[in-house]
Amino acid sequence: MGNFNKVELRNQNRSGRHNSSLNQKLRLEPFRLTDNVMVLGRYKGRKITEVPTSYLRWMMKSMDMCKTRALIVKDTLIKAL
Repeated sequence: MGNFNKVELRNQNRSGRHNSSLNQKLRLEPFRLTDNVMVLGRYKGRKITEVPTSYLRWMMKSMDMCKTRALIVKDTLIKAL
């Protein structure tokens, strides 16, 4: 690694404070497809059917899941109605 000081990084717009990727959705796989158990987050270890619908809606809005996982979450939300 080169020796960069803060002024050089700021002049190169590489300070880290203006990270454009922060506004993008996270690409995560929040649950296993084999048994639909959450592998991360507040409800880690619980089946997706045991997770509150408000959390599932947040997952749909905030996470960039594969189509299969998104359909499973959508079906779970529909069944919860």
